[in-house]
Amino acid sequence: MNNQIYIVGEDNIQKLNSLEQGGISILQIVNPLITAILWAKLGMMVTQWMAVLVSIIGVSLLPQVKYHNMLKMADVMALPNLKTVWHDIFQRSTVRKIFLLETCVGIFLVSEVVALAYIIVTNNYASVSFLGMIQGLIGIGSILGAALAYAKHVYTPLKVLKYTTLAIGILYSIQGLAFTLPIKSLVIASIIILNLLISLINTFTAPISYTVLQTSLSDNTRADVLTWYYTAQECVYPLGALLVSILMPIISPANLYLSYGLSIISIVLLVMGRLKNP
Repeated sequence: MNNQIYIVGEDNIQKLNSLEQGGISILQIVNPLITAILWAKLGMMVTQWMAVLVSIIGVSLLPQVKYHNMLKMADVMALPNLKTVWHDIFQRSTVRKIFLLETCVGIFLVSEVVALAYIIVTNNYASVSFLGMIQGLIGIGSILGAALAYAKHVYTPLKVLKYTTLAIGILYSIQGLAFTLPIKSLVIASIIILNLLISLINTFTAPISYTVLQTSLSDNTRADVLTWYYTAQECVYPLGALLVSILMPIISPANLYLSYGLSIISIVLLVMGRLKNP
């Protein structure tokens, strides 16, 4: 049986965007808490491989997702092969930039969920009993970011994405330097403040990239490209989790965050380059 997808109608896009952003804000608070609890009960490696397995299942299921009651069955077409969609992605500069930026940078941003709680506890910056409170304070950034995204009109989206992602890379690098501070209370304060800002920026820019991606595509290609875009995003977590799991036992938290920060900055400069407003 052919994979099929129901294309979301234009009148439903705004509603789905609002629901999606609300869900992102909640998940960015809840996911680290779940991670911390699972690590405490099951250990790091078991939790990591469970997360990777769930992500792989998600990758296999996503191309078959159906949005019921959006269009009549007669209007539903089979999902095209990846080769066709790949051409649609790379023939449009804006789509190509967002696709590559979100996918490549996303691999490093996985460390916010996977590495941060582990670093805090294993390096004795805080006990497990205080971990939830720290993650909760960081999660406030997601709420503020979602509120800012709702209220703020963005007129130069690609430039905003470029400079906000550069800011995330810089904040990662600063966090790497902060891990070298001699006083643990200062390290914890830096973790809360810097990662709250990262969370705020990340949540603020999520609807920008998604909206620009949608509006840059034609009606004929939008549903197909977005389906494969989300398939690529599902691959981000297992790749990011695998990378950070390999690096954490080898290098210090300071070097991990410094290398991640410099990598994010390099990706932004390479992918975005010199921009013209879309």
